[in-house]
Amino acid sequence: MSLVYGLPEVPAVYSVCRDLEVRALRADVLFEVRSIAERVKSSAHAPTLGTDPIISKYRALAGKSGGRPPIAVYPEVLVRGVLLRGRLPRYNSVLDIVNAVSALTRIPISPVDVDRAVLPLKLAYSARGAVVRDFGGRGVYVRRGAIVLEDGVGRIVYVFPYKSTDVAPVTTATKNAAFIGYGAPGVPLSLVESSVRMVVTYIESFVRGASCSRLEVDGGSRCGRA
Repeated sequence: MSLVYGLPEVPAVYSVCRDLEVRALRADVLFEVRSIAERVKSSAHAPTLGTDPIISKYRALAGKSGGRPPIAVYPEVLVRGVLLRGRLPRYNSVLDIVNAVSALTRIPISPVDVDRAVLPLKLAYSARGAVVRDFGGRGVYVRRGAIVLEDGVGRIVYVFPYKSTDVAPVTTATKNAAFIGYGAPGVPLSLVESSVRMVVTYIESFVRGASCSRLEVDGGSRCGRA
């Protein structure tokens, strides 16, 4: 049985990492994230991000499923932040790795604390509008028809392709987490897989004692409406 169920148009690629030690700050992670930010900065240009061959695919799908222009795609937000401020946002040692990889590859990736969510998780189309809270406590309006990742009791864990909610974020208290990459029509599945694999490789390199499962892919074996 899958831990995460995708949609035919949004396949989910994921790995679960256990025995995490999430720190507010790690010097080696900070150094690596800064290095990745420099790579992002040297390869991106703000005026053309909207037509980026990967970001544009997520924008198009989000626009069809309840969004309004301009569509917020989290990797694009991260890249624009790097171009504007010269750095990626800082949260904790694990979230910073995820954000760096997402900015580099342009693939939306969400980390989920699997001990706080009710499993399994599934992608679905929201049947009605709702307001959720992001992990910073800010309200986020979810439109009817928007693609969301919900847990086993219907709570929205992630709003595709932009925002994690306050249901099961990765914090310094997290011990076990799923790292989920999301596809879109026209986005090579191999790119989503390599992005999640990069996150897992960094986790196992920087987080002592962490053990991550092999990558799993679900392309819509179970889907529905939220």
